[in-house]
Amino acid sequence: MADSSIPGFREIADWPPPVVRPLRIASHGAIRGGGYELEMKDAAEQRFNVFFDSCLGRLCYSSGYEWEKDEDAAFVTPDGEIARDVLSLADNWICDEGERHLRLKEVITTARHWM
Repeated sequence: MADSSIPGFREIADWPPPVVRPLRIASHGAIRGGGYELEMKDAAEQRFNVFFDSCLGRLCYSSGYEWEKDEDAAFVTPDGEIARDVLSLADNWICDEGERHLRLKEVITTARHWM
């Protein structure tokens, strides 16, 4: 597998605070500049933010909503818990919700290309 890391940018594999399963997609939508965000919530209603960057569509994590400023914002590694959870939940949600989420389907396809 090719090295997809970007020198000088933080990477993360697993959820920083432990997730209380089950995890679900609470909301989603486009963000300025062409990116896309997913707000995940666990059984304890803890919020987890992930987003797909607007340049390459890579999956990223941040604890807040100001991704450019958040000190913990990081690219998600393809082999970690975050990537497995997000891609699995998104795939299932797209299947369940059908044609309503075509943009999310495009975003997931692009993200998989870079993983």
